[in-house]
Amino acid sequence: MKRIIFAALALSIILTMPAAAAEINPQPQGENAKPKHQVITKKVTGEVAGISKNFIAVDYKQDEKGTRELPMDMDKKTKSAYESLEKIKVGDIVAVTYDEISEVKEGQRPIVIKRLAKLVEFHQAARVASGSSVLQSGE
Repeated sequence: MKRIIFAALALSIILTMPAAAAEINPQPQGENAKPKHQVITKKVTGEVAGISKNFIAVDYKQDEKGTRELPMDMDKKTKSAYESLEKIKVGDIVAVTYDEISEVKEGQRPIVIKRLAKLVEFHQAARVASGSSVLQSGE
């Protein structure tokens, strides 16, 4: 009889353990849910505000009030439709195709976590201001 009671008690403990474990480590929901990532390919045209081996920033016209700077990372896969990325300088006009990677949580607006440049297209060289100290050829 004691064995039957012990077996029943052990069986009930074993059967209730998964339910207890689920309550201790519940699946995240709502604000705690694991965010999903969304990738949208976009294109921006504007003036290069800064550039390095792993980074480019482009100033583009947002509205009549002024411009906005859009920073983007670059990696080994970033391509140039120009001779090379090293030839692009601050002030040049370029078009950049990039992936915008966002975290998306249910019931919330997406949060941009990264912008990765895929293709940089050269449009126009930087303008040299008149009266600048840059020497012109033949002078």
